[in-house]
Amino acid sequence: MDRGDVLIAIDFLEVPREVQTALQHAKKIGATILGITDFPTSPIARAANVCLYAKRGLHTTVNSLTPAFSLVNALAIAVGWAKKADSIKALSDLDRLLEEQGH
Repeated sequence: MDRGDVLIAIDFLEVPREVQTALQHAKKIGATILGITDFPTSPIARAANVCLYAKRGLHTTVNSLTPAFSLVNALAIAVGWAKKADSIKALSDLDRLLEEQGH
């Protein structure tokens, strides 16, 4: 990770140690942190430069990840659209790799 990178961190109940380490490193080097969580008091919300909130329902009943994954999908489409040439090359590279592996 470099200063110009963006870390996208997703958390809903407990932040795994690996994610906490990534957050600390991103903060240390000055990388941007985009958080996706359901509460402003979560560690990811507190660490993030920008935070998107996706409610999952009560933690004791229905917990759907659909809102969070809809945000991730929208972000991926927006980045792909903004970086068309890079996206097309990455998809072409992936297709070539899959063909080489017989998939």
